Amino acid sequence: MTKRLESIIKEEITPANLVSLLRPIAAYIGLKKLKGKELSIYLGAVMLTDVLDGILARKQGPSPLGGHIDRISDHATEVIAYSCLGYPVQAKVHAVRDLIVDFTLAMGWADEKDKPRSDPYSKTAYASLKAAAFMLTPLNRKAGNALGLLATAVSLERALELYDPVVQNR
Repeated sequence: MTKRLESIIKEEITPANLVSLLRPIAAYIGLKKLKGKELSIYLGAVMLTDVLDGILARKQGPSPLGGHIDRISDHATEVIAYSCLGYPVQAKVHAVRDLIVDFTLAMGWADEKDKPRSDPYSKTAYASLKAAAFMLTPLNRKAGNALGLLATAVSLERALELYDPVVQNR
C-alpha cells in the first residue's frame, strides 16, 4: 500500500465517517424490507445516526473529508428515502439542489459557514422536519407528503441563501 493511501485510510476511516457512510445503505435496506410502524421507527433511528456521527466527530475531532462525507451521505439518504417512499419528483429536486449547492461550495463560490443558521431554516430545524416527513409517510401518506413538501421548500430556501447578496453581507 502506498503511503498516501495509508494516510487516507488512517485519517478517514473514523467511527463518525463509518456511521455516515452506512446511513444511506441502512435507509435503503429498511425502505425495501419494512412497512408501516416498523419502517417509521426504523427511519427515525436511521435519521438519528446523523446526530450520532456529529457527536462522534466532535468528540474525536473531525477528519479532513468528514464534513464532505457527512454531506454526501445526507444527500444520498434523502434521495433514497424520497424515491423509495414514492416521491420521485422530490427526490429529483433534492438531487439537483444538492449537486448545485455542493458544486458551489466546492468551487469556493460561497461559504456556508458565513450564513446565519439561527433562523427557522437552521440545519437542526430542517433535519427535524425531514426526519418527521420520512417517519410519518409510512403511517399517514398525506401528512408525510405535506411535511416532505415543506422540507423541500425549506431545503430550496436554504440553498438560495448561498446566492443572496443581502444574506452574504449580514
